[in-house]
Amino acid sequence: MALPVRQAPIWYTYGMKEAEPRTATGRFAYPKRLRLRKKKEFDRVFAEGRRAYGRDVSALYAPNGLAWTRIGLIAGKRVGKAVERNRAKRVFREAFRLHRESLPAGYDLVIVVRRAKERWTLEKAVGALLSVAESIGGESSSC
Repeated sequence: MALPVRQAPIWYTYGMKEAEPRTATGRFAYPKRLRLRKKKEFDRVFAEGRRAYGRDVSALYAPNGLAWTRIGLIAGKRVGKAVERNRAKRVFREAFRLHRESLPAGYDLVIVVRRAKERWTLEKAVGALLSVAESIGGESSSC
């Protein structure tokens, strides 16, 4: 004799969807290989890198010998309290994730966020990141 199949109550399954991947894949992903994570990586960029200035940000960049660009973010206390610093870094990470194909490849890039007159938005971060990328690209092509 077969045992009856037990079903979950309707309130338990209501509104549940199939298992969906929670991570971005493909060109919009932000894997660890695209980040500067260690102090010695930041120190190398500070020691060997060149500077580019944008509005409300400055960037240090150095060739990394890889086929992709990695990014590190610094937001000092001048940016504001912890909430504002974390927001600025989060917005710049998102701008990098969405526009990394527009950046020159093969660089380690350290973005130093300065205090903005207004709260950081994605549009402002994208503009600042692309202006820094323009100055890097213009300088690397002239060498």
